[in-house]
Amino acid sequence: MACIESRFEPIENLWDIIKRRINQPPNRPVNAAALRREILRQWNQVPAAFLARLQNSMQNRWRLTINAAGGRRIGLLKGAIFKG
Repeated sequence: MACIESRFEPIENLWDIIKRRINQPPNRPVNAAALRREILRQWNQVPAAFLARLQNSMQNRWRLTINAAGGRRIGLLKGAIFKG
């Protein structure tokens, strides 16, 4: 279920991008303080337009998921799947 839910969490997509950037040299931190600084640096470099696109993509993600489910609506509430 987690793989389905992560599609509907824009923040998870953003964290994935930030993690990939941090793990690339020369950004790779060597201690906890450096990690915190790099997370903040990467977070502050995310353009507002990207965040808006990520948020606006949610309707399309839901539509694609509903179509993949054969037109059934899938409700994700407390980890349960409801057909509608």
